[in-house]
Amino acid sequence: MVEEQEPGGAVHLTQPEMADLLGVHPSRVSRAMSLLVNRGLVVRPNGGKGRSYALNPTVAGYETEEDFVREMRRQLAVGGPPPILVPE
Repeated sequence: MVEEQEPGGAVHLTQPEMADLLGVHPSRVSRAMSLLVNRGLVVRPNGGKGRSYALNPTVAGYETEEDFVREMRRQLAVGGPPPILVPE
């Protein structure tokens, strides 16, 4: 996902496309995506509707440092970026 992301973290790949790129069965991608979403590393824009994903804004790539700062300020204005959950 990191290699396929747009600046800001949007990833426009379906799970079957990810499976093809990785050479694995789609069910493995499905399980992995569920884990990444549950831990907050990946978010589902638009309330989870559609087939798009995005990296959590705190770990996404940006074109410039200013773009990163702008996004973090935007996130803080609406309650902060989604939390990343680290298992104990």
